[in-house]
Amino acid sequence: MNPSTTRIESPPKAAFIAALVFLLMSVAGATVVLAVQDWFGAGDLRAMVLWSTFGATLVFGAVRALGTRSVRWSATKASVVHGVGGLVFGVGWLRLVMGVLGPWILAFSFPVGTIWVIAALVGFGSAALVAHPRRWRLAVVTTLVPIVLWVVGVRLATATPSDIVVTLKVGVSHEQRESVWDDVLGRPSARGSGHDLLPDIQSVSAFDTDDRCRYRVSFQPGTRKKRRDEIVQEVERSPLVDRVQDYEPALHGTVDLDR
Repeated sequence: MNPSTTRIESPPKAAFIAALVFLLMSVAGATVVLAVQDWFGAGDLRAMVLWSTFGATLVFGAVRALGTRSVRWSATKASVVHGVGGLVFGVGWLRLVMGVLGPWILAFSFPVGTIWVIAALVGFGSAALVAHPRRWRLAVVTTLVPIVLWVVGVRLATATPSDIVVTLKVGVSHEQRESVWDDVLGRPSARGSGHDLLPDIQSVSAFDTDDRCRYRVSFQPGTRKKRRDEIVQEVERSPLVDRVQDYEPALHGTVDLDR
């Protein structure tokens, strides 16, 4: 029989292996990250195990249904479909859990989304390997390519530009310093009190060094360099600002106010 057209002999077996691999990869991925972080946030692991077990159950059903339908497919088509299926399942499962628990799951001490997507891709890829063992290279390629693309895409989407330091002019008054939050780095809040930082600014910390008032500005993950440059130009137009420069630890003294 031509190995490229070898048929899936046991969809339940492939589905079981895919589900087991998904569960093990999910738990192992989270555990490795926690170990690297000296077990900071280890309490999140219980929830990860629970929801990964639910996910593994769905992986079993999805791969079994896919295996039943792909009995007559070639190894090439089966591997590609399993690769795409793993990516779709990983993203879909993450969105489903977010819909149930809310977006706070993304605040876990490990990258839940990336771990589940990779686990799903490897799980579905394992099913393709079981179905067509003679074409294992193909199964590996159709598993690794989506993983690489996903990781690169996530890194690009969450990349954070370098911080900046805004230095005010010499002799600014206390009132002028306070106005920075509403007129330079933020705007008055629509709630009627307080202020909101400019869009794409994540945090601002104020500190004094050499009798100069400075503000360290950090940006939201995913902020593009073009947007960072626009914010710098907007801040530089303020008559209170002396200069804006890239953050360096040597500039940072004792923090006395965070907002």
